[in-house]
Order: sequence, then C-alpha cells, then structure tokens
Amino acid sequence: LITPQLAGYVVGFLLLDERDDGTLTALRVTPLSMRQYLFYRLSVPALIGFAAIFIVIPLMNLIEVSYLKLIPIGLTASLGAPIFALILAALAENKVQGFAIMKGLGIFFLGPFLAWFVPAPWQWLLGLFPTYWPVKSFWLMLDDGPWLVVAAIGMLYSLLWVWLLLRRFVARP
Repeated sequence: LITPQLAGYVVGFLLLDERDDGTLTALRVTPLSMRQYLFYRLSVPALIGFAAIFIVIPLMNLIEVSYLKLIPIGLTASLGAPIFALILAALAENKVQGFAIMKGLGIFFLGPFLAWFVPAPWQWLLGLFPTYWPVKSFWLMLDDGPWLVVAAIGMLYSLLWVWLLLRRFVARP
C-alpha cells in the first residue's frame, strides 16, 4: 500500500503544480484531450505500485506467495495511486493545502490496521477505506478464503473512488 500511496502523492503534487502554472488550461487547446492526459498521469504511478508488489514481497522474504495470486491483489492495491493523487489534486487549492491534506490521508491506513483487531462481521464497515480491500484480500488468500471476490469488490470500489474524484478534479477551474 505504501508504494502506490507515495507514487500517488508525487503525481498529485505534479497535478497541483501544473494547475498553478496554467499547464492544464493550456492542454485544453492541444490535440491531447484532458481525459487522455489524466489517463497517462494516473496510470504510471498505478503501474509503479503494481510492479513494486512483485519486488517488495520477495525482498522482505517473510512468506512465500504465488505471484499469480498476487496479480488481482496488486491491481486492487495499485488503484491507491490514482486515488491519492486525485484526492490531492481535487481537494487542494494549492501545494500548501496539498501538504495538509497529505498529512490527513494517513487515516486511510486505519482501515487495514483496525481490521486486524475488529471481529469479522464488524470489520466490513472498515471497507469504506479503499486501502482495506487489498489487505483483506491478502489475508483471505493466506487463509484460503474467498480472496478473489474481495479483490474484485475492492477493485470496483476503488474505481468508483477514482471516477468520483476525476469528476471533481475535471470540474474545477
């Protein structure tokens, strides 16, 4: 979860910087549409976050996990990058506000942390945090539970976050 978060912060601040400099306004008159540009900007950190999973887990060498099973979990976790980037870009007016929002985004890691201590029926409420779903899916994979279903739900929920935040970002002047 950390690598997509950090990559998302970098892109979020790039988007804030480009908005402050008027670059995003200038993009509107180029053949490249805003949608294409944002797809490029948001997919690169998601790909970095996805690839990092296959680097970090073997480096930690704590458990052996099938790489094939990590693909859906990695896709779900990597959607954190565009979420964090768009939260910064859609909610902050400038880079100073962006730093304040970034500090507050640590609350997103309460979901997976608290889920470890909250009993099963109640921990699903922590699914309001998009960071909960890849972690829950990973735990279920280790316990031979319905991890693939949870990863799919998390992916859809994260895509909903991205869509809502994209709408907010594009609607801003």
